[in-house]
Amino acid sequence: MKHLYLPFFLLYCTLLHAQKTNLRGLVYDSLTTKKLEFVQISLEGHPEIALSNRDGRFNIAVPETERKSKLKVSITGYQPLVIQLEKINWNNPVLNVPLARKTIPSSTSIQYDANHLMQKVIQQFAENHRYADPYLVKGWYGENARLFEDKCPLFFSEGEIEIAKNQIIPFQGERPKDFVRILKAHKKALPEFYKANGFSYPVPGFIQGCFLPLRADLGSSPELPINRELLQLYFFQLEGQDTSAGRRVFIIGFKPLAGVKKAIFEGTIYIDSEKFAIVKAAYALSPSALNLANKSLEKLSFKSRQFVISYQEYRGKWHLQNAYLRQLVLDEDSQQLIEVQMNYARSGIEFRSWKQVELGEALYEYADFTRLAKVAPYDPKRGFYEIENKGRTKL
Repeated sequence: MKHLYLPFFLLYCTLLHAQKTNLRGLVYDSLTTKKLEFVQISLEGHPEIALSNRDGRFNIAVPETERKSKLKVSITGYQPLVIQLEKINWNNPVLNVPLARKTIPSSTSIQYDANHLMQKVIQQFAENHRYADPYLVKGWYGENARLFEDKCPLFFSEGEIEIAKNQIIPFQGERPKDFVRILKAHKKALPEFYKANGFSYPVPGFIQGCFLPLRADLGSSPELPINRELLQLYFFQLEGQDTSAGRRVFIIGFKPLAGVKKAIFEGTIYIDSEKFAIVKAAYALSPSALNLANKSLEKLSFKSRQFVISYQEYRGKWHLQNAYLRQLVLDEDSQQLIEVQMNYARSGIEFRSWKQVELGEALYEYADFTRLAKVAPYDPKRGFYEIENKGRTKL
């Protein structure tokens, strides 16, 4: 399995080291001029995407060899836009991108408000998103860290994971939990501190990407507003309708109520109009939550932390299909931004449970993501490090 990941890594390194120009832009509603967050900006033929921030601004690196390619700008609820890059003034590569909202005729006379829709989502969440018995989900994760301005890589990792859903662990109570373990993975890191421009940048010391399906899943994370307690702490607004996979969806924006510290996210949830299942969500740490998180950090501070997730129906249930996390962290000594990206894609579902002999140290739950073994300095003689089928990192 070692060579399975190598071509993708070589492609990743090639893209990072190619001569690039940072293309900056602003995305907004063409009618109201409202700045749009979570807009996906992607270069045709490239796996990398950029997300607009809460001010509607984005930054994407374009290789010189791709200046005649196309840039796609899209977000659910708006008409996608394709931009010909050869028409851009590369002496001043800045774009203003107005997006037109889609007009979807209503098929029902029933009037819904956002709070009523969210109550329906919570009432039917278990029926729509989880099986009653234990089952396994398999998928792929990838993560990387790099300097934001010049895209110089600091860390890279990818691998296969297995998620155990609805598992009841002996001596840990009777409430089912979700756990993850690493099946096979590769990672590559520069030395513990990357030196450039007279500064040393810390390299991530442990693998976190494998936890993305637990941290981003609206049904697994205890911090997201898909429970009755947190529902009362958010303001919800019905922003429109759209279609997804041929089905009508409601678009609901949410943000914390003023002065509420326990509510830490803001964003958009997309709900199936028939089953009231979640089909997609885009959300980020609110400004107040970022400030609170930064109080516990030394010489580093979060500038943004954004999630985009999607669900797909399979055997009558909507399962997490894809997840993407992007965060910007400021190194206060150098005033350089470090960009961390994580991806997850589901590959299959198995209707069986883990054997008891496989439990124990191989399992990690949502709160355990900092307990994985640390990454050793990269050894060019060994290349990738293997992660055994036991969950622990082999150093």
